[in-house]
Amino acid sequence: MDITTRIVTWAEVCTHLEAKGTLERKTGEAAKLTVPVTPTPWAIELRTVSVAGETWLEFTSTIGEARFASPQAMLADTAELAIGGLAVSRDGSIVIRQVLPLDGMRLHDLDETVLAVATQAAKAAAGLKKHMSPTG
Repeated sequence: MDITTRIVTWAEVCTHLEAKGTLERKTGEAAKLTVPVTPTPWAIELRTVSVAGETWLEFTSTIGEARFASPQAMLADTAELAIGGLAVSRDGSIVIRQVLPLDGMRLHDLDETVLAVATQAAKAAAGLKKHMSPTG
């Protein structure tokens, strides 16, 4: 498929990611990807979510544990992110999260979002130590 091809289904997302070699595991409407970024490959989880009755894709990537991180510093860093935002997951991890509508998404946009989330997550994880609170 050409990168300008538009996709509308979860199956098309998975087919494209399998062809690129980044799809590691798929279960139902969720998948785990391994993205080749420097210095090490980075994991992203991708799943479908419903927003106002429409199917969207949620991209998340864990960057570390939240329990000792400074909330103020992490919140300030969210403003610096080129894509997505920082959030705390239910298990207490800090994640970068981006949500985009699936219907009509171009393959190029899917590829760029996967790469951007992985790159931002790897960079944020490397800088996480500067956000450790004095008690952590």
